[in-house]
Amino acid sequence: TPLYKKEYDIMFSGQLIERKMPFFFLEVAKILHKKMGKIKILILGNGELKNLFLQKLQVEGINYDYPGFIDQTELPVYYSKSKFLLFPSLNDPWGVVANEAMASGVPVLTCENTGVANDLVINNENGFVLDLDPNLWATKIIDTLNNPKEYERLSQNAIQNVQKFNFENAAQGIIDAINFTYEN
Repeated sequence: TPLYKKEYDIMFSGQLIERKMPFFFLEVAKILHKKMGKIKILILGNGELKNLFLQKLQVEGINYDYPGFIDQTELPVYYSKSKFLLFPSLNDPWGVVANEAMASGVPVLTCENTGVANDLVINNENGFVLDLDPNLWATKIIDTLNNPKEYERLSQNAIQNVQKFNFENAAQGIIDAINFTYEN
């Protein structure tokens, strides 16, 4: 989907729990809302912080959609409507949401606390790996949106780079590890 046809500026997809940092996402959204005039965001997920998180979005006057639980098979439709996936985390062993977003051509912003950082999400290649500074994240988003060719490059690289992170390659990696163990 071309950048200008995407409905949502940023999206959050994951559990609405402290570890997934929904309130960091909110801080980025507040900065974008202030600097861009109006934004629209998409929230996918559930968790103990859902009601407080959605309430704070309303208080800030940020336009958002929260479609509730989304079946796994319908997720690509939602990702393709978004310009960026924001994936902050205090600690995440991987982050399948990054795979899902990138397969839909959505650049990912994440931090060093995720397993996808510097393996799947390569800074300035298919997304951004950034310090947990809401101003930095907002600036990267605005700068990229102001440069559609750069956005398109990130989007195309996301689609291309995620291809090697598939089930067949993951299974082969496990087989190779088992074979290596038996051989040594």
